[in-house]
Amino acid sequence: MSRSGTLVVAITSLVLGVSGLVWTSWTASNIRAILLLASAILCGCVYQCPPFRLNYQGLGEPLCFAAFGPFATTAFYLLLGTSSEMRQIPLSTRVLSSSLLVGFTTSLILFCSHFHQVEGDLAVGKFSPLVRLGTEKGAFVVRLAIRLLYSMLLVLVVVFLDITQ
Repeated sequence: MSRSGTLVVAITSLVLGVSGLVWTSWTASNIRAILLLASAILCGCVYQCPPFRLNYQGLGEPLCFAAFGPFATTAFYLLLGTSSEMRQIPLSTRVLSSSLLVGFTTSLILFCSHFHQVEGDLAVGKFSPLVRLGTEKGAFVVRLAIRLLYSMLLVLVVVFLDITQ
C-alpha cells in the first residue's frame, strides 16, 4: 500500500473511532466522558504523531499512563451505566484507584516493550526511559514496579473489601 493510501486509512480509522466514541457519549448524555476520551486521544496523538512525537523524548510512558488510566478507564466507567444515573454520579475512589492501576500496568508494559529495541531506539534518536537507564537498571525498575503494582493491588483490595456482604 502506498504512503498516501496508508494515511487515508489511518485518518479514516481515527475519524470513525472518534465518531463512535462521541456518538456513544452523546447518547449517554455524558459530556465528562467525551472530554475524558478526547484527552486520551490527544495523549495518543502527541505521543506518536508529528510534529510532537513525544515518545522520542521518553514521554511515552507518562502519556500512556494518562491516556489508558485516568482518562479512558474513567470515561468508559461513566459510559457503562444508564445515562440518568451516570450524569449525577460522582467519581468514586474505587474508580479512580482502578484507573491508576490500569495506567500503571499499561505504562509498565510499554516500558518492557523497549528491552529488545534499545540499540534501534538509540540509532534513530529515540530516548525512551530504557535507553536513558540502560537495560540493567531498567530490569531493576521492572522488578520494583511489579512489586509496587502488586502492593497497590493488595492495599486497594484490603481498603475496598466490603466484609459486610
